[in-house]
Amino acid sequence: MVGLVEAMGAKPDTICVSCPYSMTMFEDALKDGFPGEKVQVLDVAEVVARAMA
Repeated sequence: MVGLVEAMGAKPDTICVSCPYSMTMFEDALKDGFPGEKVQVLDVAEVVARAMA
């Protein structure tokens, strides 16, 4: 949760992770600690794929 609080301080639209475990942890922490926020948690591969499209 500490990492999420720090990331949310930057008011992100997207949080990029490189680990499936981190993705689950960030998504769960967003639901619990920041309900209603419209922040996406994406894997780095998803970000790269979107940039290449």
